[in-house]
Amino acid sequence: MINGIKVTFFGGMTVLLENEAGFKILVDPYFTKNPHQVRHAYDFYDVDLIAVTHNANDHYGDTTELLINGKASLVAANDVIYRAKQECRNMVDSSRLYSTIYGDSKGFDGVSIRAVLAQHISKTEFGNGIRSFAPPLGFIIQFDNGVTYYHGGDTSLYGDMKLLRELYHPDIACLSIDRWKPRFGCVLSPREAAMAASWLGVDVVIPGHYPPGSTAPEEFKEMMRAFSPNVQLKGKMNSTFRYIPYQILDE
Repeated sequence: MINGIKVTFFGGMTVLLENEAGFKILVDPYFTKNPHQVRHAYDFYDVDLIAVTHNANDHYGDTTELLINGKASLVAANDVIYRAKQECRNMVDSSRLYSTIYGDSKGFDGVSIRAVLAQHISKTEFGNGIRSFAPPLGFIIQFDNGVTYYHGGDTSLYGDMKLLRELYHPDIACLSIDRWKPRFGCVLSPREAAMAASWLGVDVVIPGHYPPGSTAPEEFKEMMRAFSPNVQLKGKMNSTFRYIPYQILDE
């Protein structure tokens, strides 16, 4: 048994959450092609729930492999669910696939997961001219022990992050701070990510979504000193910390 929740960051926007009962949630599971990774998808066949924010390869990642070889359920928007069905080729029972949208919440063992606004885009091309579009998501994940985690996905800054604070009081947030590849846009700069952390009112921020060699982590650290100097940064990859309201302990 553990107190609070365990949190592990794997680079990109890939985060593993585990409660006292051992229920494991993997968000945006990107391992195989993630240049930051030292882990493999097969290390996570035991997870109970996968949450995918949107249909981009660095977020959908290894979802298909995990579904086929594991027991996890998937929570995502319609386009991600459609992709999973296509790629799993009837090897995964549809009862494990949960489509969601803004305002909806799903309950699992000791956990509820709520879809919230993300200002971005979610699309996939399946060939033969078929394209799939649906709203991208953020997630508010609330544990029965009182801990609340916010996963921003690839959202840009928006004012209703203040409303998320008022409604859900998140303790931990994972926020994008840079573009994933040079040719991609940067939806949340280090300065705007620090402002988001301030608006959310969290105790801990995991800065993510930056490529190897990026200067964004140092820029973000400087911005956090200005916007939220008391917030702890937990950006070390492939390491675990434990959050117990209101304590942060390294594993």
